[in-house]
Amino acid sequence: MWMVGCSSESEPGLARNAAAIRAPDRFEPASLSVGRAPGQGFASLPDRGALARYDDLTRPEVRGALTYRAVELSEAHAFKATVPGSAITLTAPDGRPMRIAYQRHEENQDGNWTWIGQTEDGLQAVITFGEKAVFGRIEQRGTAALGIDTRNGRSWLVQSDPSKLLDGRLLNPGQSDALLAPAAAAIAAASADVTPLATASSTIDLALGYTPGMAARYGGTSQVNTRLTYLVALTNQAYQASKVFFRIRLVHTMPVDYTDTAANPLALRELTGYTCADVSCASQPIPTSLQALRDARETYGADLVSLVRPFVAPQQGSCGAAWINTPSISNYPLDSIDEKFGYSVVSDGGDLNESDGRYYSCVEHTLAHELGHNMGQQHNMEDPAPGGVGAADAYGYREAEADGFYTIMAVPLAGGSQFPIPYFSNPNVNHPATGRPVGTYSHNNAKNLNRFMRDIVKFRVSVIPPTKRRVSGDLNGDGRSDLIWYNPSQSLMAYWWINNTTVLGSGVFSVGSSFKIAGTGDFDGDGLSDILWKDEVDDKVYVWRNLGNGQFFGAYVSAPYQLPTWATGWTVIGSSYDFNEDGNDDIVWRDSTGKYRIIWLMNGTTKLRSHASAWGPSPPFEFTAVGDFDGDHNGDLISVDPTQNWLMLSSNDFGDSETYTHGIIGNYDPAWKLVGVTDLNGDGRSDLLWENPSQGLMAYWWMNGFTIQSSGVKVIDPAYRIAATGDYNGDGLGDILWTNATTGLIFLWLSRGDGEFDTPFLASYSTAWSLIP
Repeated sequence: MWMVGCSSESEPGLARNAAAIRAPDRFEPASLSVGRAPGQGFASLPDRGALARYDDLTRPEVRGALTYRAVELSEAHAFKATVPGSAITLTAPDGRPMRIAYQRHEENQDGNWTWIGQTEDGLQAVITFGEKAVFGRIEQRGTAALGIDTRNGRSWLVQSDPSKLLDGRLLNPGQSDALLAPAAAAIAAASADVTPLATASSTIDLALGYTPGMAARYGGTSQVNTRLTYLVALTNQAYQASKVFFRIRLVHTMPVDYTDTAANPLALRELTGYTCADVSCASQPIPTSLQALRDARETYGADLVSLVRPFVAPQQGSCGAAWINTPSISNYPLDSIDEKFGYSVVSDGGDLNESDGRYYSCVEHTLAHELGHNMGQQHNMEDPAPGGVGAADAYGYREAEADGFYTIMAVPLAGGSQFPIPYFSNPNVNHPATGRPVGTYSHNNAKNLNRFMRDIVKFRVSVIPPTKRRVSGDLNGDGRSDLIWYNPSQSLMAYWWINNTTVLGSGVFSVGSSFKIAGTGDFDGDGLSDILWKDEVDDKVYVWRNLGNGQFFGAYVSAPYQLPTWATGWTVIGSSYDFNEDGNDDIVWRDSTGKYRIIWLMNGTTKLRSHASAWGPSPPFEFTAVGDFDGDHNGDLISVDPTQNWLMLSSNDFGDSETYTHGIIGNYDPAWKLVGVTDLNGDGRSDLLWENPSQGLMAYWWMNGFTIQSSGVKVIDPAYRIAATGDYNGDGLGDILWTNATTGLIFLWLSRGDGEFDTPFLASYSTAWSLIP
């Protein structure tokens, strides 16, 4: 087999001890597209082995419960720690050395980027770097988080004393930040025609407006945008830690010339254009200063909108305000009436209250909190917002102890020293530092967010294209599909990194002879395809988690994958589609008869749960293929009736992997065989590929749900077979890879999106190797 680049062999037995599998031999830091070299921006301290250096010549500043210590920061140190196994080091204000292990990083098109890690206690760290500012939050065991702030042109480490901290939400105990738009009132306020919502996705688009006071507080527009990027990163990290499967995406920020002294509820009503009482809503004029932000919602397709202002006490009265969106009928979805109330107001930072001479602060997860209200979530049961709640368990969680923790949607216990944790309530998640669950059966924001967010994402049609598309089979994160090979005679696996007709790099690994590649998919949602292995001797399943640089980390998943008491001969028919809207690809198994199938819902190397079903004896359908044929980002199932030659689609409409709408697509000629699934025309829907080897023909069906939009037939050399599909040039169109098992030649059919293809030669290969489709 023709190979380029480095190669190495793994231990026999496919890393049974979950040891790292390496090739090549060393990591390289991530390549950041931030428009500047690390260390040339605001945090310009060279990397001397630590993130921060204290400025001992500057006296610490004390603001209420907050102590600010001046520091110099090293973006170069963080950049170097963007490889697996690396870490940031930091000396805490009390002298404790801290080692924070790298987990991942996120990049924004505006040049801001976020480093995300985990402390030795298993706690979260989120740090966002910009051209002129840095903001961060590093959790600490049993107390408030350590902060990184930018004020007056310099950086500060911020230490909080929970016993002295005055939460801005307690400034006015009689005023709730949550305003209920009653269903009847919302209907009355809505226009007569209820427009259909957009199609589903896993990303909620967000537009943020900010006032001149925000720019003044942080020093300018660039600094504010870094701050807003950081607040969004905090929110998304909280979703991930809490097992919330959706994410928010910041699609637009803009200055808004609106006052900082108006009370938050008033600002919310003016931004929305409605005033709601218990049973009725009335429209009200929208100030000219806020109209541009509302217009931006339509221009940029924002599902939700928030106005962010610096916290001003006592005038704002709280740390924010938001409408609680709840369905008009219990368990019904949100609709286009609710989208009219997809607005919130956020107070950021802290301020001295001239009325009582005390310093109040708003937690940095206030944006996440107010957006949570827009998504139907309540405070803790002890402090509910007026008007009730849409679901019986959609409550935040607060521990009873005076020094305990409280989750994002909860309000701290007045008079105590409770500390916030960056989680939405979920009884199935334990806080790493305490080992205690962050929710109960009756306090489960995460479950309800996963329910309501699937409606919120439909409030607007997405306008801004994703900065990075997910592509099946992408091993190095460049937005192009790559190739995976297997050599059964020598028990070898290999990969090729592909860029159009160029093999950019490759690697080869030795594996145990009992192991076979069962499939590939992005099982941890990091944008990189992982490799699924099955041990045909002991029926165990393993995943090689892809690190993106030619290295993999092997881990055991589950046993057995065979179910001899029910069916036998299980194989994977699809592992590159998401069946439960959590951003992770899932695995679809079928037995040797095709009558039985099991879906494993995956989270990295963990099988969260599985769902099984079977076709009855009549009609005699068999599970055959997997794809997303209606463009809703949920995996669907294709089955065939080999006796009557019918093709059936089972559409996973609700994204729960359990509820399907079945429908016949059409009848097919038995001389043809279904051989591939890919999006040939770039419409976001999977299409079907067919071969007729006896006549030297291939065909395609462009799909739209149960409907064949268009089809075409091409003449091919009978010696060639479709071996794999993917997007090999990164243009958003599915391509076809053909191999000749006699000559070892490979050709690409690069789709033009109109039914035609460019057909360049790719490479030659040893026929002892087989491609993994």
